[in-house]
Amino acid sequence: MARIAIFDDNRLARHTLAGMLRLQGHEVSDYDPTALFEALRALRDDIPELVMVDLMMPQCPGMTLVRAIQEDPVLGGLRIIVVSGATEPELIVTLTQMGILGFITKPLDAAEVERHVSEALQCDVPDPGRTKRVAVIHGQLVAQAFVQQALAPSGYQVLSLAPSSLVETLGFLVSDPPDLILVGLSLVAFPPLSLVRAVREDHRLKDLPILLLMGEDDDPPGSLSESLGVNALLPYPCEPLVLQREVRKALDEAAQRQASSRPPAPAYLARK
Repeated sequence: MARIAIFDDNRLARHTLAGMLRLQGHEVSDYDPTALFEALRALRDDIPELVMVDLMMPQCPGMTLVRAIQEDPVLGGLRIIVVSGATEPELIVTLTQMGILGFITKPLDAAEVERHVSEALQCDVPDPGRTKRVAVIHGQLVAQAFVQQALAPSGYQVLSLAPSSLVETLGFLVSDPPDLILVGLSLVAFPPLSLVRAVREDHRLKDLPILLLMGEDDDPPGSLSESLGVNALLPYPCEPLVLQREVRKALDEAAQRQASSRPPAPAYLARK
């Protein structure tokens, strides 16, 4: 399964969580950090796939450890879940904005632990190669902020556009093509599907994956979106993991199409 590191100064809580994870098939290392540098050194020595951090650790505060991991050039891409007895809404909002992938409350519940760990492990981590760029064309600032918060922790560069006209928006896309386009159906400046059609008709953009975000008050696009080659129609708001999954799927499909369209290698190269 996965390699998971636990940081908690409470021995019973640490061992309880480790036991749950081992029963689920994971390889677990658990630590009682006495200093921040010790925790970071332990992670660098054996980099896990997921880190689970308790917030209330007097000698190595969990929030400090989380920030240090995210700012570390080696560890910055690690998935992080926070475990805590604190349940203040403001704290959960802050952690979400920091890119934390899960928040598990104490006392621990095995089913909740399994669900959060499974969802976190499905989440993208920053790609060591070129950063994928996602253009968000949506009339609502709150929706643009949602996409930014959902995708940035996974290493995507989110380009939020304030659309004023179809020509201007298409011109921006042509001048600096992204890897994926996300269009909100609540656009007022111009019909959103007219942008999708224009992208599909432009030889420089026609192969880009496109996702549509449909709010509760938006009219469904019907079969037209499918005929225009839209990769997915997503409800807004949706779970961040759902958006991450659909973005990853659309980018993977685009990469596979590009690979399959490449001409075969010359025979003399294939023989080598």
